[in-house]
Amino acid sequence: MGDQHLEDFCRRLRLVFGGEAMDNRFRRYRRNPERFAGEVLSSHWWSRQRDIARSVTQSRRTVVKSANGVGKTYLAADLALWFLYCHAPSIVLTTAPTRRQVESLLWEEIRRRMRRANAELPGMLLKTRLQIREGWYALGLATDEDVRFQGFHAENLLVVMDEASGVPDEIWNAVEGVAVGRNNRVLAIGNPLAPVGRFYRAFRSPRWKALTVSALEHPNVIGRGEIIEGAVTRETIADRVAEWCEEVTPPAEGARSNVPLHGQAARNNLFEWEGHWYRPNDLFLTRVLGEFPEDAENRLILLRWIERAMKSDVAPVGLVFMAVDVARFGQDCSVIAVRRGPAVVRLESFRGLDLMNLTGRIVEVAREERPESIMVDVVGVGGGVVDRLNELGIEGVIGVNVGMRSQQPERFANLRAELYWSLRERLAENHIRLPSDRTLLEELSSLTYRFTSSGQVQMESKETMRRRGESSPDRADAVAMLWALRTEEGVAVSTELGQGVNWVDERW
Repeated sequence: MGDQHLEDFCRRLRLVFGGEAMDNRFRRYRRNPERFAGEVLSSHWWSRQRDIARSVTQSRRTVVKSANGVGKTYLAADLALWFLYCHAPSIVLTTAPTRRQVESLLWEEIRRRMRRANAELPGMLLKTRLQIREGWYALGLATDEDVRFQGFHAENLLVVMDEASGVPDEIWNAVEGVAVGRNNRVLAIGNPLAPVGRFYRAFRSPRWKALTVSALEHPNVIGRGEIIEGAVTRETIADRVAEWCEEVTPPAEGARSNVPLHGQAARNNLFEWEGHWYRPNDLFLTRVLGEFPEDAENRLILLRWIERAMKSDVAPVGLVFMAVDVARFGQDCSVIAVRRGPAVVRLESFRGLDLMNLTGRIVEVAREERPESIMVDVVGVGGGVVDRLNELGIEGVIGVNVGMRSQQPERFANLRAELYWSLRERLAENHIRLPSDRTLLEELSSLTYRFTSSGQVQMESKETMRRRGESSPDRADAVAMLWALRTEEGVAVSTELGQGVNWVDERW
């Protein structure tokens, strides 16, 4: 026991005197975060990271919309440690929409910096806390928990909002309430997922220094400077151009724009890539150019809702349901989807599979997953799959015709609109988990709707989607059908778990 007391006493002495010595040692870096990052943390920045760091030193509020793979979280970790160690005493608060994002993204980067630092950095490092001494610390908080920002005040304070487009308005208000001192700074950084919310509005406010980071500017992409491992590559951009952009006829010389594109130019103008001209879609704008997507007024599902659902840790607990979207040949795919409670746990896609082979695969998956019900799209060739499953004696098979009358005809033009609107509400309310599937993300984010003259919600038809260059939303259709259940009147949208046909072992 005595040895433990002595060890604790020595640790407290190291914290106190180490902190005082550290204040003198790192004071010279206060106006030069890049030098601290390089000399102390062994970090290397590229030009746009330098611009962000310069803004944090000069402006009280900095907001950054960023492409994927350009080092935004890497930089945020450097800036958090720079502010903490170079401003004594100080408080650094970091936040993100979920606990997983706090622990596994920004704070994992912070722990990595601490391990490889060239100088001894005093403090007690925990999973989401770095304590130098009382009143001098960094702390990670998740906005999906009961977080109280109001109690944090300090002469030197930095708040880092990572993945800021998903941070709720009340947290933005709380951050504004604590960052009131002369040397209080806020850095809000993230992917621009939707043209709504506080993150979006910050780019239109004169109170914020606004910056944009495009992947087309990155040294790995333009081919100048040292290669940055783990960052976006030219090969990745080529893939995104092929998947997310429409090749167009080269414009007249006066109408051409130069990459990288920003702001309105990114939305309206074409750009050249490897000798060809393209028009970017919303995913390319968001993920590659770091720009907000087009007006979301008629877009069914916001990109940030989808990404949140794909990162959700909601437990796959509850009854099991299965859905099948049937395609025969061509570019469309047959898809089998399975959900357990609120979580979609399985998503399989097949191209060119004939109906009998698809039926066999459905039976195989059903034996493994043991669903309460199997919803099968009967529009087109799907009726043959239903007939064969019934012939095999498979119980719980429900033929779903999405063109049929909705259970709420005053609100929805047909069952397809009702199913998709239900999926939209689950995503908006964060009551669903989706698999991390890029094609599913693309399909869900491309869906649009309109209101009929009688005020009904009507989904854009697949034919219209094809005309504007979108593929058939096969995966999205299967996921939406997972919440379609049979009633005495026909097919309805599930409002709660526990409905459906009872499972009986004898069906096999």
